[in-house]
Amino acid sequence: MLPAPELTAEPTSRWRIVLLLAGVLLLAANLRVPLTSVGPVLSNISTDVGLPANLLGLLNSTPLLAFGLSSVPLATLGRRCGVERVLGFALFALAAGLLLRSAPSVVALFAGTIVLSVAIPAGNVLLPSVVKHHFPTEITLITGIYAATMSGVAAIGSGVAAPIAAAFAGGWRLALGCWVVLTVLAIALWIPQWRSGAVQAAGIGAATARTPWRSALAWQVTLFMGLQSLGFYVCIGWLPSFLTSAGYTAVHSGFLLFYYQAVSLIAYVVGPLLLRKMRSQRAFAALASVSCATGYVGLLVAPSAALVWLTLAGLGAGACLVTALSFFSLRAANPAGAAALSGMAQSIGYLIAAAGPIAFGAIRSAADSWIPALIALTACALVQTVIALYAGRAKTI
Repeated sequence: MLPAPELTAEPTSRWRIVLLLAGVLLLAANLRVPLTSVGPVLSNISTDVGLPANLLGLLNSTPLLAFGLSSVPLATLGRRCGVERVLGFALFALAAGLLLRSAPSVVALFAGTIVLSVAIPAGNVLLPSVVKHHFPTEITLITGIYAATMSGVAAIGSGVAAPIAAAFAGGWRLALGCWVVLTVLAIALWIPQWRSGAVQAAGIGAATARTPWRSALAWQVTLFMGLQSLGFYVCIGWLPSFLTSAGYTAVHSGFLLFYYQAVSLIAYVVGPLLLRKMRSQRAFAALASVSCATGYVGLLVAPSAALVWLTLAGLGAGACLVTALSFFSLRAANPAGAAALSGMAQSIGYLIAAAGPIAFGAIRSAADSWIPALIALTACALVQTVIALYAGRAKTI
């Protein structure tokens, strides 16, 4: 048995609660935008540094692989060193990675990507433990708020990256590196949490937890997390190419990718309001998964109505993400268990997600058609629907 994450005592004043929530939201704002801002400037990177297509693919897949490989170790590190302390160090590492990635060197490009790809999953894994501890009666609401922040900033990043690269002398390097400002703001707001969390580094009175590898419920949560992530990252990676092949312009395809991410914000606002009234999340998680599947089928049979189908797919994706993040806290008995389950689910889940875009592309290339690839994506969403009926049960590990 390992020591639990060392979390500070409950905030005792409204100011401390506001400060903690602001820190959580700013930390969440940094968890996706370093990744979503890359796709729109990939062609600029390729032209500038002369990267071939296979290395561009590696640049895109490196973060997901790093997420999968580092999630469980980060959960263990949080238990041993204190959640707030690990999150603070992760923010400093993220700032360093963003700056290094924008340096004028191919080696720096990949080295910075690796550094930030190890820093980001610390937030992914440990934030549910923070929410479980400090906001135990408002888990779905706080999770929805930070998921909305994370995805809203990510959508903005994907929308402004190309215009920034085109408008300023710094080009793609400025478009990717400018987000370090957001990281510095997060560091400033997290310092009070980091300092107070370090006080309990000895783990006095801590609960115990271990990674629940033998729990069927934990594996159901893990598979739900992995399959919903797979669908999202396949869309992020391949949606513009599919839409272009269907007759949309590159500009219109980019807007539709932004729209797919932006529409999910509705689910982040409405989803928690519905989830907090539900003892079981089975119906909500299953309906969200069906919404994704319906969107994929619609893109396959009537791509000319992509706006309609991406509305369904985006709402479904947003609802699935906020549900998956909520599961880490709702299915755990305590904050230590939330971090352990989060580490397991995100470790395996992101490895599943990393395989998705590669497999989708391979199917597309082998068949020389988008049809089999979209059918396979729809099948994954239907399997996810079945898993949702198990992961959403009102049980704890």
